[in-house]
Amino acid sequence: MPAVMSNVPLITFIVPARNNRDRIGATLEHIRAQTVRDFECWVVDGSSTDGTAEFIRDTYPWVRVIRKDTDSGPAASRTIGMLRSKSPFVALIDSDVQIEPNWAEGQLELLRSDSDIGVAGTKLLYGRNPHILFSAHGAMNRYGVSWDGGQGEPAEEYCERRRCIWTNTSAMLIRREAIDKAGAFDDRMFAFCEDSDFGWRVNLCGFRVVYNPDAVAHHDVHGTFDPTRQNDMFVYLLRRNRIRSMLVNYGASSIVRYVLVYAGLALAEGIAGPHRRLKLKALAWNLLHVGETLSRRRSVQRRRVVPDGALWGLFEEGLRGPGGDSMVRINKGVETALRRQPDCGHTRI
Repeated sequence: MPAVMSNVPLITFIVPARNNRDRIGATLEHIRAQTVRDFECWVVDGSSTDGTAEFIRDTYPWVRVIRKDTDSGPAASRTIGMLRSKSPFVALIDSDVQIEPNWAEGQLELLRSDSDIGVAGTKLLYGRNPHILFSAHGAMNRYGVSWDGGQGEPAEEYCERRRCIWTNTSAMLIRREAIDKAGAFDDRMFAFCEDSDFGWRVNLCGFRVVYNPDAVAHHDVHGTFDPTRQNDMFVYLLRRNRIRSMLVNYGASSIVRYVLVYAGLALAEGIAGPHRRLKLKALAWNLLHVGETLSRRRSVQRRRVVPDGALWGLFEEGLRGPGGDSMVRINKGVETALRRQPDCGHTRI
């Protein structure tokens, strides 16, 4: 059981979960094993129907369970935890991720070394093959296409810290001041692109997002989401949220240069390409909700202190990103992780 040293612990661990009773125990055990002891842990349950919330209350009494009335998605779950907690640092850990014992210690060391760093990312390894990366830094081009940098590559090749536009939300540590300035996650996104949107906004508000190879976690990819099965929700939300994020975060001139171009291409792809109904539905959603999106945009633009041009060095070149569609890249990464078994690198915890 964690030893809380004060009324307000140093770190609040937030674990969003839904119907992951069989796997979340491993996540909580690895949180409990952290070398940093001054923490609390909250699980925000998205109306699970498999007894996840009851299992946690019975088995892990040191964990606080916040149960939502409806399944509003992992983005909203993270926001609930981030805004209710008072700790100076907030850790977001997915319910199918296991962090190494010194994960929090390594993240705290990074954030304490520079007050301008608002988010510390993780060397996220495949649970089935811990020598291969699921994610290092978050990558994105100027057309809002984001992907996990290093996915499917040998973990030993990503051993240097680097600044990035965003980082994978499966395991990250956030400074409280960054949340106060940039806000939490966009609840309307439900899932997908909410981490790239958040990291981008943190950068706009004057903080830096940094990939930390000294903080290692393992991702059981088939836990809460099976990327080997392309599903309608993924196709729809990915394209819907990508446009919303650009509309909210970009300055006016960049919207003309990049958002309108992407929207035009998305319309053409929606008419001629696969998954037409879903892609056109994503465009229609942004049209129907443009008023609310513009309201959010005004709020973000009032808080930003960094112009678009100052961040161009963090963006990747190109129109689509490596491998085209994000689902194709994830599937390729899973296949690589299951196939490659080198003798060096991290071992499974």
